Amino acid sequence: MTATGTPGGTKRADARRNYELLIAAATQAFAEHGADDVSLEEIARRAGVGIGTLYRHFPARQALLEAVYKDQVDGLEVLAGKLMVSESPGEAMVEWLRAFAAFGRTKRNLSAALVATIGKDSALMSECSRILRSSSEALLTRAQEAGTVRMDVQSGDLFRLMHGVTNCSRYIRRRWKTACPVRRARLMEPFHWPRSGRCAPTGRRFVFRSHRAR
Repeated sequence: MTATGTPGGTKRADARRNYELLIAAATQAFAEHGADDVSLEEIARRAGVGIGTLYRHFPARQALLEAVYKDQVDGLEVLAGKLMVSESPGEAMVEWLRAFAAFGRTKRNLSAALVATIGKDSALMSECSRILRSSSEALLTRAQEAGTVRMDVQSGDLFRLMHGVTNCSRYIRRRWKTACPVRRARLMEPFHWPRSGRCAPTGRRFVFRSHRAR
């Protein structure tokens, strides 16, 4: 069995299905509650399998954490490959940022747990970081060459942007659940044009170009 809980050799169809169900259930649970606040029994229940099945794939929580993190990054790498050959570099960049933001909700919880146990310089963390940075840089360069992203934007800016988006989304979701209708309207004010009541556009020029370009 590999370090991430994947049995070596060819996996039977039912074993592969259970593995994928567990990864999906763990990903959702970690995003909702954090990597340290969900029991393995809860993940098995969500996946619709027994706890014994979970332990056959992941003998320890650490193996499950690593597998979920690697699965998320692998998915982003596949997406980046598809976006690199898409028709619109600007729309590809938008799609990448959306996917990166969704990943950030899981990564925020997972990365801290993984760094605490295997370290940020471990082979897994280093390889995942390389994949994310190289994919972001490739998509950013392509969009810049197409004229849809300012040339002064760097890949590090994207990482800081996504970190901010992740933090804000957590805050807004928490406030939204407890807010009365008036407070909900106030939470939405930053996303509207002044005095118009219309949501601000999210087209690629609005997102990426300077204010003068609008």
